[in-house]
Amino acid sequence: MFLQRNVVSQLAALLTVGVILAMATGHPWLAVALPSLRAGWRSIATSVWIFGVDSVRRRAVICGLFGVAMGCWQVAATAVVSVAAMVVASQLLGRAPNMERFAAVMTTLLGGVSLTALLGLVASMAALMTRVRIWVHPTLPDILDGTLKWKRQSPARTGWNHAVFVLATSLTVPAVGACGYVLIQPGSIARALSVFALTWLTVIVSYGRLAGRIIADHPSQCWGSSSTG
Repeated sequence: MFLQRNVVSQLAALLTVGVILAMATGHPWLAVALPSLRAGWRSIATSVWIFGVDSVRRRAVICGLFGVAMGCWQVAATAVVSVAAMVVASQLLGRAPNMERFAAVMTTLLGGVSLTALLGLVASMAALMTRVRIWVHPTLPDILDGTLKWKRQSPARTGWNHAVFVLATSLTVPAVGACGYVLIQPGSIARALSVFALTWLTVIVSYGRLAGRIIADHPSQCWGSSSTG
């Protein structure tokens, strides 16, 4: 709990500094870069750790890719908050935001989300084919006491399995993209509503089926004595 509060405090401080720098220089990316890099670096570092120490290579690759995708997800999510903070600050100061520079930031944001979806889909299909169950978290080295193996004396509180965010994003992004393409085509309101409802139903059903087969409910299901499911 202390670690989570510490991270939130650091992100808030970096966001504040970034917004001040962005407003002073006119470069919105300054408000995005500082907190986004802080948000994603731990997940990326954990993935590098997994790649380096896990002797079960298929698990290392799959969980490592999920960790990288989670880092991209955190960068993108923090970028959304940063952009919103910039817009609010611009309104409070009576300044019109530079939309051209904001467009560049949003392009980077979309790239991060797309990369999350791509890595997540590849890793999910690999996990499904090799029957690896996934449990990843930015603080995984601390949770597993640096051994990549769950022990009975490991912390009782393990936090959320961050793989759920990656899997949900990986299914939602391509589905929403396909839905958007269909909706911009000429057609009736009823058709548009049907496509929209069918898209979300497909995402929910697909998530339920995939999550039940590849997402671990507890670290021991991924990092226990039995390395794969």
